[in-house]
Amino acid sequence: MKTVRFIVDGEVQGKTYRPHIVAKARKHKVGGYVKNLPDGTVEIVCSGNETVINAFYEDITSEAGKELKDCLADVTQISSPEELSPKEYEYFAIEYGEMNEEMAEGLSTGAAYIRELRGDMNNNFNTLDEKYHTVSESLDSLSSKIDSLPDKLADKLSDSLDSLPDKLAKKFSETFSFESLAKVLEEHDKRLIDALREK
Repeated sequence: MKTVRFIVDGEVQGKTYRPHIVAKARKHKVGGYVKNLPDGTVEIVCSGNETVINAFYEDITSEAGKELKDCLADVTQISSPEELSPKEYEYFAIEYGEMNEEMAEGLSTGAAYIRELRGDMNNNFNTLDEKYHTVSESLDSLSSKIDSLPDKLADKLSDSLDSLPDKLAKKFSETFSFESLAKVLEEHDKRLIDALREK
């Protein structure tokens, strides 16, 4: 068993960083505690086998300088682990300070979340406004196209009807040439004459 201590620097107090660390410690199954220090840093003391402690430390240090999803902290630096006398901890927990300090931190954390939420809401409303504007423009364009549709249909139909006699005459002349028409008429006349002779 090994016990180590490391210090986290940055905007880490009043930013729900301690509950974030507790969740990570429980994930890695280390015992110990996390607490705020008077200089604005956070102290983490953890105990377990070397592999587990190294994985926990690696997980935490990989977040330095990155935006954390489940808290508002901005970690700028994490010290190297300092080995302490081995001590067994039953679980990992937050070591709280004075009641008035903890209440002040809770209130400032709540205010920070409200500010962030307000910013997110403003961004969401701006996005909705942009999308509504785009949809509105699309509907206006569609409406004007629908309004002009009867006129376009009437023009198209009128053009088609105007050109119909010419098209029919052309089709008729392509289908029946003068010679073939003369032949048909001659055949018809011949049958008519034969029918008259028989009577």
